[in-house]
Amino acid sequence: MSGLLINYNAAATNAINNLDSTNTSLTQTVGELSSGLQIQTAADNPSGYVIGQFLQQEANGYTQSISNTQDAVSLL
Repeated sequence: MSGLLINYNAAATNAINNLDSTNTSLTQTVGELSSGLQIQTAADNPSGYVIGQFLQQEANGYTQSISNTQDAVSLL
């Protein structure tokens, strides 16, 4: 009768889990560094993300207002 032998290496499993966690953190950090943004997604800082989006919309509105004013001046 041939026996089935199953080995379980708890230390190796723990090391793989730690490596995966470290890799995830490294990926996020490299993404932040390469983009130059402190907040990339809403998951990073939900309230900061919403505030940033609001300010970006305000800035876009002001840019459009300036463009419209320049167009009006050029018509005169």
